[in-house]
Amino acid sequence: MIKETSPKGKRLSDLPSPFPEMTRFLVYLLLLSTLPASAGRPNILWIFIEDMSPLIGCYGDSVNADKTPNIDALAKGGVRFSRCYVPAPVCSPCRSAMITGTYQTTTGLHNHRSSRTKAGAINLPAGITTIPQLFRKHGYLTFNSGKEDYNFVFENSDLYSIKGPRRDFGAWRNLPKGKPWFGQIQLAGGKSNTKKWNDKVNPDSVTPPPYLP
Repeated sequence: MIKETSPKGKRLSDLPSPFPEMTRFLVYLLLLSTLPASAGRPNILWIFIEDMSPLIGCYGDSVNADKTPNIDALAKGGVRFSRCYVPAPVCSPCRSAMITGTYQTTTGLHNHRSSRTKAGAINLPAGITTIPQLFRKHGYLTFNSGKEDYNFVFENSDLYSIKGPRRDFGAWRNLPKGKPWFGQIQLAGGKSNTKKWNDKVNPDSVTPPPYLP
């Protein structure tokens, strides 16, 4: 049985609010990865969505109350956070922070796509290991369906044991049986996709957020 404790023996839920929610999430994942095979280690699917907001049904938004039934079902059957914040407001620094479990400013990964040239290549500091590599170390198969776009030098084959189609969101169906897997589904941002939306919202039905005049 996994106890919800920090290295000092305190419950994670009792830690002060400055303790990053992202770190709590990563601690849970790492604790799961240490379970022995005989305990029936769970498969873990990490769904990562860019440009997301709380304007969905499970967070009480009336306009989109019936628009996200699958997300709402996951929230109802799981844990819904109300004070969980991303480490950066830009996609590649945020993704780089999440995959390493460190703030992007700590590792020099805070500039968008800053490691794409030979002269500007950024290597992770010694001792920093990505989450997929940690899971592979503990016997998990790993895959990523979607964006990578990390702000550091990496080999795809070091992170992911299976290379599949970028948009194959059902990749786990073809994985070898008998081994647990850690998979990522990373959806592209919505900032350029609004023209594809069929449903239009009546502006009069929308309550502007507090930061707008």
